[in-house]
Amino acid sequence: MNASVGNATTAEAGRQQLARVAASTDVPLPELFRHVCESAADLLRIERAGIWLFVNNDQVLRCVNLFERASRKHTKGACLSLGECPGFLRAIAAAPLLPCESARTDPRTAELAGTYFAPLGISSTLDAPLLRDGRLVGVLFCEHVGSPRGWSDSDRAFALELAELVVQRMKAAEGSLKTSVPRTHVVVAPPAVPVPVRLANELKDLLAEIEVLARSASKNGAPERLRRIADAASRGAGIVRKLFDAPTDAAGQETVRDDDDTGEHPALPATSARS
Repeated sequence: MNASVGNATTAEAGRQQLARVAASTDVPLPELFRHVCESAADLLRIERAGIWLFVNNDQVLRCVNLFERASRKHTKGACLSLGECPGFLRAIAAAPLLPCESARTDPRTAELAGTYFAPLGISSTLDAPLLRDGRLVGVLFCEHVGSPRGWSDSDRAFALELAELVVQRMKAAEGSLKTSVPRTHVVVAPPAVPVPVRLANELKDLLAEIEVLARSASKNGAPERLRRIADAASRGAGIVRKLFDAPTDAAGQETVRDDDDTGEHPALPATSARS
């Protein structure tokens, strides 16, 4: 198969995968983030794909999901301060897409070379801004490890589609939050029996989603009560950590870990084309 046919096949598979993910309108945001990152890594044939959102009054970019293709592992929690990469943030805010074949020397991304790209072996990046009503709220990072590579038109189009999907779902989830405001108090009763790890992770995901949406809504003129919801979700997450960060018991029950840089979630069932 020649290169042009291969690229066409990859682009078609990417569109089909994106359609399947987009059709699942009831998928919660944390799971959607995992779908998007896996799709980006598999269809763009890259090692790393991540979604980063602004937190702390837009002073910090925080990774809410990173997928590593070789290990099929998801992680989160890494942060980038505005002070570390002002030039990169200006570049990503000004362009519809930031394709960099040589990310370590490209003036738009070189600030990240020593602290981020070089230690991880990242040579080329394809970064898409997450724009909500014209305002930058995050970045979809697509990162190639190994020899530098270029980005085809189909690669670029797919990255833009994924970024648009993320923004649309965040807006839809925020709208749902506004129309059905949750209680501001999160009550977690002490479990009588060990709680399964899966359920604990689902609860943490829910609290994280509420906090992200509430803080985003409050920055766009929503009522003060949404800020209180975000604070309550943050406190609830702390309660969950205290309840479930316990050593493995004698019966062999799994321990729930909340250290952000470990793999909390397994890879999703394989549904996309891989090379």
